[in-house]
Amino acid sequence: MTKIFHLIDDENNNNNYPCTLFNPEERDKRYKTQDLGLEFAKSFCISTYGSWLLMRHPLRSLYVVNLFTNERINLPSVESQLGMVKVERTLDGYELRTTSPNEKVYKGISIRTPVFWIDERTNDYVVIWGLRDLCVVYSKKRDTSWTQLPKTAGCVDVVYKESKLYFLGLSGCFLIFDLSGETPQQIFQSNSNG
Repeated sequence: MTKIFHLIDDENNNNNYPCTLFNPEERDKRYKTQDLGLEFAKSFCISTYGSWLLMRHPLRSLYVVNLFTNERINLPSVESQLGMVKVERTLDGYELRTTSPNEKVYKGISIRTPVFWIDERTNDYVVIWGLRDLCVVYSKKRDTSWTQLPKTAGCVDVVYKESKLYFLGLSGCFLIFDLSGETPQQIFQSNSNG
């Protein structure tokens, strides 16, 4: 069961446990977290999965951190993209550049619909996010770059199991990708919106 935690104010806080969390399904239980460091304090959460947070640092580096174990997974640089869209950091977000013959540049782009999934036992994970309506990218355990998913425009939710990515898109489209090779292969598609 996935726990959804909410941050609550704790007037009796001390420096060892700077924040208190609770899961609404466990009304009488509170969880105290340890100090996760200065970088955590300067970052902000863009998605959650159980006790794991997908964080973005102001310099736009992405990482995943477990609130209770302090375990951290650094993700590849946003610029390390494989596919037809290249990303560069700018002061106001990101700049996208298509690598097609009719090159286009899109400025002031931000990360959209970030979603991730992690296996609590093995720490296998997949992180997915979109940039505008141009691309959705993913990175999984042991990847050193982000790979673009073909024919996707936004993500609502994902599950990753045995090298298969089960993907629900914003348009209601359900896709299954095989991620066992160097490039993702779509192996199933169903449209729920008729």
